[in-house]
Amino acid sequence: MKKFLGIVVLGLLLSGNAYANEVKLTCISDDDTVITELKLFPKLNQGTLYSLTTGPISKTRLVTTENRYDFYYTVIDLISARFSIDRTTGKYTRIWSAEDGETLIITGSCKKTSPKF
Repeated sequence: MKKFLGIVVLGLLLSGNAYANEVKLTCISDDDTVITELKLFPKLNQGTLYSLTTGPISKTRLVTTENRYDFYYTVIDLISARFSIDRTTGKYTRIWSAEDGETLIITGSCKKTSPKF
């Protein structure tokens, strides 16, 4: 029983740091038509994204550099998208590219959000 308890305690201590650097952002397009909520996990190179236009997207690849966060994801397996955020200014560019070559570019700004409770 002591070994089991020791394993559980050790597991909790080691796994607690995986999400320690979670960054939450709220991004609003320049024309106020698109609001996107983001959760970034830079240590894991993953992130989640939610907006009313796409719904929840949990399968994103996050690439973090010194001055950028870049999300890569697909929408309905037909549209590839990149959501790129400047870490200094908070400005973002979202580029959607369809299989037929059509491209949509949306720009806006992001702000960190903190828990309300």
